[in-house]
Amino acid sequence: MHRNLNLMIVLLVLLWQNATFALSTDREQPIKIEADTATIDDGKGFGVYQGNVVITQGTILINADKVTFHYNQKQQLEKVFANGNPARFKQRPDNSTEDLHAKAQQMEYFALKDMLNLLQDAELWQGKDIFTGPRISYDTKQSVIKADKGEKKEGQRITVTLQPRNNKPQPATPKP
Repeated sequence: MHRNLNLMIVLLVLLWQNATFALSTDREQPIKIEADTATIDDGKGFGVYQGNVVITQGTILINADKVTFHYNQKQQLEKVFANGNPARFKQRPDNSTEDLHAKAQQMEYFALKDMLNLLQDAELWQGKDIFTGPRISYDTKQSVIKADKGEKKEGQRITVTLQPRNNKPQPATPKP
């Protein structure tokens, strides 16, 4: 059963055609952070922002109650943790006219791995295609989504809603 569920998720992800690579120029843009308070410790490699936090970088928009940035010794952004009620994420993928949206009580973004984890009441959507569940992981570089019911709650399941794709050529309309 578990193997069939994994196969089903992989097939659904392959069918979700609108989810494409994240906008490639976002990383080249400056990061702008607005918050009520900020604590930055360059020596220890972290920054904590609290109170109606709004972060923008290119097409990326993050809203949360608290966001913590962690940097490695080379001063590269390594990971970001966001908490909110819920925390929200938005980004415009390359070659797409629709933004990718996410929300969850907790978000973990691992910048060097291009991995976004949504935890507790997670939801990821683009257009009318929606993934919901206790835990969703999204590889922003490869556009791979993995969802599972989590370890702590019995009876919870993931939900995937995919809209039909209209790939058929439309018949020509006869002219009067």
